[in-house]
Formats: sequence, C-alpha cells, structure tokens
Amino acid sequence: MQFTVGRRIRQTGRRFLGAAAVGAAVMAAWFTVEGPPGHLTDPAFPALACALCVLLGVVQFARLRKPFRLVIDEFGVTTHDGALSWAQIDAVALRYPEPVYGEDGTRYPAPLLTLRPVVGVTLPRNPDHTRDGRVRYTLLDTDKLDQGISELADALAYYGGARFETVPLSVRPPAPLMRADAAWSVPGGEWVFGGREPNGTRVLTRLGVACVLTVPAGAVATTSVGRFGTFWALWGWATIIAWGMTIHSFRRWRRPLRLRIGPGGIGMREYATAEFYVPWSKIAAVTLETRPGIPKQTIQLTVLPVPGANLGRARTHLIDGHQAYALVRLDRLHDGEHAVVPALEAYAGERFSR
Repeated sequence: MQFTVGRRIRQTGRRFLGAAAVGAAVMAAWFTVEGPPGHLTDPAFPALACALCVLLGVVQFARLRKPFRLVIDEFGVTTHDGALSWAQIDAVALRYPEPVYGEDGTRYPAPLLTLRPVVGVTLPRNPDHTRDGRVRYTLLDTDKLDQGISELADALAYYGGARFETVPLSVRPPAPLMRADAAWSVPGGEWVFGGREPNGTRVLTRLGVACVLTVPAGAVATTSVGRFGTFWALWGWATIIAWGMTIHSFRRWRRPLRLRIGPGGIGMREYATAEFYVPWSKIAAVTLETRPGIPKQTIQLTVLPVPGANLGRARTHLIDGHQAYALVRLDRLHDGEHAVVPALEAYAGERFSR
C-alpha cells in the first residue's frame, strides 16, 4: 500500500493563497470606493498580511518538491531514502510524543512512524536518541499523510504481523494483532465490580443533617424581617452546604463506581458520570501497573488501545510512546485485585499481562 502527502499540502497552500486573494480584492474595493489612501501607512498592515499569506502558500507548494515515498507491502517498508525487507526489520511502531501544554489548552500531536532495524542494518538518516541504546529511526509524522492513522495501522498489522509493535514490549511480547472480539471463546456473562464507598448510608446521614439544619433556619427566615445576625448567617450557609453535599452523595449513590468485564469488552464508570466502554476489538493490551506518583502497593487497571482506534476521550498517559488509559485503582473496588484478575484472564486472553 502506498501513502501520499500531497493532498493536505496543496489544501493548506490553496487556503493561504485564497486568503491573500480575498485580502487583495477587499483592498482594491476599498481604494475604489474611498479613493487612494492619504498616507502609505494606511494600507501597510493589510498589504503585509496579504504578502505573508502569499509567502506561506508558496512555502507549502515548495514542500511538494521534497522527496517523499512510503510503501508498506509484502516486501517490507520502502521510503525515499531506502528500502528494508521484513527480514531486516526488528519492529515498527506508532509512537506518540508527549502532549504540548499551552495557553490555548493541551494539544496531542499525531504519532510518529518509527522503525527498529535488526542489528547491522542502517538507513541513510540520523537515528533517534533512545534510552536503551537500540537503533531506532523516525520515518515520518503521520499528521502529514493524506490517509488516516487507522489505514496506516491496518497496513502495518497486515504486512508486519508480530513486527508491528502495538504495545510496549514490557507490557506484552510481540504477537500478531488481534482485532476480533473475545465473545466467541468465553462462556458466561460479564463480571461486575462495585466501589468501596458506602453511598447509601452517607446519603441518609447527610440528608438527616440537612433537615435538622433546615428547620431552625426556615423558622428564623419566616419570623425575622430580613435582618440576620452573624450566627444565623453562618447557619444558613451551613444549611446550603449540607444540602449540596446531600445532592452530591445522592448522585454518587444513584450512579456508583462500577467496573464490568465481559465478552464484549471493558466498561468503567466513575461516580456520577457516564460509562467509558471499550470493546475488545479496540484493545491491544490490558495490564496492571503502578504509575509514578502513587504508592507502589497501589495497582491500577490500564488499557492500551489498538493503534488508530478512537476511544472517544483523551488518553491519561503514555507508556513508552504508546497511548494508555488508566481505568481504576483496584484498591477502590470491593473485591480488589484477587477478583479482577480471574475475570481479565478469562475474557482478555493474551491481551492481559501483569
């Protein structure tokens, strides 16, 4: 399969040149109606803006002259500066850079297509700096491709097989990518795990406190003529806070924390929120990990999606350049790790690693 980059570059160049043409037309109409400007500084800013758009458009079209080629087929991976057969490739992967934090929010860059050749094989380009000392090359930024990331991942999975690194090797050894659901091989229904928080008792307790505070506050509010002392003002605030805490506990009681693992996939719902559900067809690996910043004895359930899969929300962190979604800390569940692990072993199969 051959991949291209020309369409997006041409579209960007046309946008810049179109903006310059619109700006020039507006300036010409302005001069026709208002007459020549009295000072040269009046049209200076719009003229500079049009010139900048023209320059950016020319730069975009100049990028088309740069050599580019990417072919992924039964032979291997071919670029403009080299061709490696699958026998010369140790691993190929889509690695995500760290997010970029700015004033306008967090931006998540597109993944980079990287390749690790076997020992002794090189490409005529500078290798990446890696922590393990293994040679790795960044072939391209996938954001430049006309095709989508999912199409690139499909081609790598189809032709690369176990060489396509869908998850870090520390999480799971190389294995052919599986996209089929696990429902056909696992009998029985799904397992559901609830949270530890006793929401029902907490709702009744806070409701009782709110009612006790409301009675005197209501009596004072109906008998006084709008003048409250400091004591009753604080009492009123305490009543409002108590009712707010009661409503908050009621929502958490109605929609408690819940983890469900079944033949269709994994679903996780935080307190008083919508469920985040991931089918097995979009999961490359499920692992139990300890993230930096939390105690070592605290283990959390983490899902790594299939490259190119859209889970509908931003990732929580990266594991060696691969997207990861932390679902729940197992100590927050009633049954804990000893009950969750058998469910994962039954339904996740080879996707699960500890």
